[in-house]
Amino acid sequence: MNCVHGAGWEQTYETPGRGGRSAAVQKRMKLRRGSDRQLFLRRGVDIERAKRMGRRVPTSSFNMVVAAAHALPTKIAVIVGRKFGPATRRNRAKRRIRELSRSVEERLVDHYHVLIFPKAPVVNLPYAELAQVWVRLFAREGLLRD
Repeated sequence: MNCVHGAGWEQTYETPGRGGRSAAVQKRMKLRRGSDRQLFLRRGVDIERAKRMGRRVPTSSFNMVVAAAHALPTKIAVIVGRKFGPATRRNRAKRRIRELSRSVEERLVDHYHVLIFPKAPVVNLPYAELAQVWVRLFAREGLLRD
């Protein structure tokens, strides 16, 4: 942040670009945001409805709640509470689950809301093993096209 002194005691501040991010980072974030908006469930009302109406499917790595929805594309929400651990651990779990969601995005059937509640093993499991569990569970629940 650069301080620009004006006439008198007032100061105004100029920030370089968008929070100091380079153009390449901004472009990458914009591309990611566009596709994520269609894949991830963000509205609290929809999440609460899915919690109430959905069926719970437990695994050793995460719990999944699947609810029928009128929305055309299937949407996924990742919910991690403070009980899970410090922010870095919660964020790592969310990043891993979001990446798994993107890996099956093209194969998802329509008209479902899926809530994912990660458990502790999600952070430490090898990604390949976690991906196998993920695909197997989604296929078993009928959420993937053939």
